[in-house]
Amino acid sequence: MGRNFLAILYFCFLFLGFLSCSNVKSMSLMAIGNYEYVRGNYQNAISNYYNLVEDEKYSAWGYYNLGVVYYSLGEYESSLRIFSYAKKTNDIFLNFNVNYNEGVIYYNQGLYHKAEVAFKEALKINPGSYNAKYNLELAIIKKRAVRDSLNSLSVEKGKNFVESNENFLRYIENLERVVWLRKIDENLAVPKEDW
Repeated sequence: MGRNFLAILYFCFLFLGFLSCSNVKSMSLMAIGNYEYVRGNYQNAISNYYNLVEDEKYSAWGYYNLGVVYYSLGEYESSLRIFSYAKKTNDIFLNFNVNYNEGVIYYNQGLYHKAEVAFKEALKINPGSYNAKYNLELAIIKKRAVRDSLNSLSVEKGKNFVESNENFLRYIENLERVVWLRKIDENLAVPKEDW
């Protein structure tokens, strides 16, 4: 009984393969790429996703998965560029994920206004997404905190602003303090031994 079932299953897959070879090939490339990505074999995943991009019907999903891999590698700019190619589709689920992930990337880069815009775009597509709402709130809070920190800087800007080394150095010191405070707020742990 078990052998007959396996034989029937095999012939069904074979028959489906003849009906739509490109679908089977594309789905297998995506599945293998996802498997390699989960295992941490990013190079193999990238290779499979680039092969998937060649199929016009599934190219947007290939670009999306490439963007996720590049994000995992810390290649934020490449990830954003690849995500822009994935947006050229009418797939609502895909467009939501692209906008959401763009928001995450912008947030991680400290570009809170762009993150806010991306999360709002994601929420236009799926208003019920709790994660998008939560991250939108975080982006708005961070954007306001940075703006308030920059507004609190007080440096006298007279005629001799640039020539006056003391004022210029104080201005730079205040700017650096804002950046350091922002990094501390982003939960970047500083070891106690670091002075």
